[in-house]
This record gives sequence, C-alpha cells and structure tokens, in this order.
Amino acid sequence: RRELFDLQGSLDGTDRRAEKSTKKKHRAAKADETTPIEVRQLNEQVQQGKEDVLELVEACANLNPESLAGDATEADKLLSGLQERCVTSTDKLMTYLLSVERQLASNPEQREKKRAHITAINDLLQTVESLSYKLHALRGSLEEEGKQKAAEEEARRAEEEARREAEAYRAAEERRQAKEEAAARATMEEKRKAAEAAARARAEAAA
Repeated sequence: RRELFDLQGSLDGTDRRAEKSTKKKHRAAKADETTPIEVRQLNEQVQQGKEDVLELVEACANLNPESLAGDATEADKLLSGLQERCVTSTDKLMTYLLSVERQLASNPEQREKKRAHITAINDLLQTVESLSYKLHALRGSLEEEGKQKAAEEEARRAEEEARREAEAYRAAEERRQAKEEAAARATMEEKRKAAEAAARARAEAAA
C-alpha cells in the first residue's frame, strides 16, 4: 500500500508539473503568435521614420544664408514649413519609441531587436533635433538680416529726404538771391536813367 501511495503521489506530482509546463508553453506560443505581427508593425514604423528623417535631411542639406537670400517672405515660409515637419516627425518618433518600449520581448532575439529599434529611434530623434536647431538658427539669422536691412533702408530714406530738403533749400536760396539781384539791378537802372535825365536837363538849361 505504501508503495502504491508513493507511486500515486509521484504520478500526481508529475501531472501537476506537466500541466504547469503545458500552460507555460501555451503562453509562450500565444506570445510568439502575436509578437511577429507587432514586430512587423514596429519595423514598418521605424523604416517610415527613417524615410521621413532622410527627406528632412535632404531638404535641409543645402540651406544657408546665401541660398535663402532674395525673397525674405518665401524663405521664411520655407523654413517655417520645415520646422513644422520636424515637429511632426518628432511626435511620430516618440510614438514609435513608446510602442517599442511597451513591446513584449519573450526571447533574446526579440530583446535584441527591441534594443536595436530603441537605438535607431533615438538616433533619428537626435538627427531631427539637430535639423530643428539649424532651422531655428537660419530663421533667426534671416530675422536679424531683415531688421538690419530695414534699418539700412530707413537710414537711406532719411538720407534721401535730407538730400531733397537740402536741394529744395538751395533752390529757394538761389531764387531769393536771383530776385534780390534782379531788384538791385532794377534799382541801379532806375538810378542810371534818373542821372542821365538830370544830366540832360542841366545841359539843356546851360544851352
């Protein structure tokens, strides 16, 4: 009886261990069934993030104060649009990063992929941050240049106004002098005529 009892207990223990092992394998199998889909989605998201950032890098590659010279309004519109794209890209990458961090990694290969995704997304975020800084600096430079040009234009207008006022003053002064000279000549002419008339009158009286 003791042997039969011991055998029954051993079988019961084996059954419980087998049941636990079966449940564990079932959970692992269930995780393996869902994880590949999540991994594929994350792969696609990270790839899309890379493509978006690459487009931003190419769009910003040749931007500098010289290339933006000309129409200040169009340049500001271009930089503003690129800054908005940087914000959108950052928001998407942060969403992808949160998705990766919530991802269940049930085996070493998945954990390695998860770390690789996190590293890749962080690198992309740093790239976008650098682009955002460049765009901010360029926009600030354009604003400063615009202020300088406005100040120079204001100074030029003030100088032009002063020049016109000086020319108007000189013209008025020349007219005044010409008028005075004409009046002086007229007075001298009248005096000359009067002197001639007096001389003729004296000559006639003497005759």
